[in-house]
Amino acid sequence: MGLSILCVASPIRDGSALYNSMTTHEARMREAGILYELPKIGRHITYIPPFYGTEDLSMGLAIGLELCKAFYASDIAPQIMQDGRLDFFRGETDSLVIRLKTGDVLRDLVERFRSRVSKNTRFVHPIASYFVNFHATIGEGIGLAQNIDTHGGLEKVFSEITTVYPAHLEPPVLFEKKEHSWIPVRV
Repeated sequence: MGLSILCVASPIRDGSALYNSMTTHEARMREAGILYELPKIGRHITYIPPFYGTEDLSMGLAIGLELCKAFYASDIAPQIMQDGRLDFFRGETDSLVIRLKTGDVLRDLVERFRSRVSKNTRFVHPIASYFVNFHATIGEGIGLAQNIDTHGGLEKVFSEITTVYPAHLEPPVLFEKKEHSWIPVRV
């Protein structure tokens, strides 16, 4: 049985405050001539970063997440609050992100899930801890952090852009990495 690369994320709804904040940041980078790419998975909030999984694991997760979606009530949906801080994840490819925070129940659930990944499989890129680092990725690129620093840094490039908005969570989705994109896994 082969392994797929999977991740769990919440899509960001077009037209939401978080979506609008992200597109404003993207426009500012374009205006400054800063090269970047949108995440191949689309605009999203990461719950579980990429990990390897079998088809059985994938189907089990998809069933569980679709059950969650079936019982999801948007009028009482949990919220993630942005803490208003832009940051970078640095590596071969840098990611410009908006740091997010949420309440204890969701954070604890995601932390327990993340801790189980290493008991059954492994992360594609080893994580430093099981603690949640909720974030929304604005853009990615080789040398993106350095390029933004050469244009004056986060404060100058993104001056006057507000990033503190409540972000309503969409139901989480299991994604599988294919050759050049990520696709939702459905039962």
